[in-house]
This record gives sequence, C-alpha cells and structure tokens, in this order.
Amino acid sequence: MKGENGAWNAVIELINGCHEYKLFVDGAWMEDRSCEVFVEISFGKLILESEPLLNPYGTTNFVFWS
Repeated sequence: MKGENGAWNAVIELINGCHEYKLFVDGAWMEDRSCEVFVEISFGKLILESEPLLNPYGTTNFVFWS
C-alpha cells in the first residue's frame, strides 16, 4: 500500500527465522538498497536493518532474522 508520504509498505505476519526478500519496482528487480523492516512486538515496534545476501542466481536478496 502506498502511504501519504509516497513510501510503499506491506504488513506480513511471519514466523521466527531467516527471511529473504527482493523488491520488484517499475518492472525491474531492485538490488541497490535495503529497506527498513518494522517488527511489531508487545511493547512497540522494533526497526531492523536488512542486509544483502548473494542468491543462487548471482544477484542479491535482502535478509533479516526475526
């Protein structure tokens, strides 16, 4: 969903573990920057920085642990 400030966001429930993702923007895979990952916890929100990880195709996915 696109927010009022023009930033896109999504809410996804995930189990604990390692999560890889990649962004598809305007018809192309985006590899040049990571996103902030907001984790909602009982006492607020935790912001995690994702890190790049080489995938089997020679490009980069982003990864974070929850």
